Amino acid sequence: MAVAVNEMVLAEQPIENTPDNNLTMFDRDFYSLGLLHKWANTGVERHWLIPLKKNVQYGVVRKLGQQDKLVKLNSSARARKLWPDLANALVVRVVSRNIQGKQYDVLTYFLPI
Repeated sequence: MAVAVNEMVLAEQPIENTPDNNLTMFDRDFYSLGLLHKWANTGVERHWLIPLKKNVQYGVVRKLGQQDKLVKLNSSARARKLWPDLANALVVRVVSRNIQGKQYDVLTYFLPI
């Protein structure tokens, strides 16, 4: 008998065993502010990188360069219920690159000092 397990639950399992001083790349389908926040805040210097989904809304906090900015993402009440340590909003970084006429945006917790 097969048991269905939510992929987000499976994605949370390696958090405790992920080494410090690490950059983890996620697939765009694993976009969960709660998961990403916990990943970055469990241990030391744990960063993540994920392609930015087109429907993600954010407010620009500060431009760091022509294709680099700090942004604020608001978390939902549902996400805060599932992830009690999740704040109402997170400041993260969006890095954009234009490759052969197509823009690619990446969301990351690798923040400038």
